[in-house]
Amino acid sequence: MHERKVRACLDLRCDVCGAVIRAGEWYYQVRDEYTRGHYNEHITCPGAAAVICPPPVKPVPRIFNRAMALA
Repeated sequence: MHERKVRACLDLRCDVCGAVIRAGEWYYQVRDEYTRGHYNEHITCPGAAAVICPPPVKPVPRIFNRAMALA
């Protein structure tokens, strides 16, 4: 996929979030080399899904020798 930064001449629809890209606003024009299709998307897409990170895992204390732990 090739993308380039372009200024919109007309109002366009963002293919990621569906919001309007206003005339005069910068956006990415993405070209798929396999299907020869063009896709438009905001540079900072307001309606795109945020990246969700899993919560950190708490470390579990390890007991190496059960006999030593009971003594």
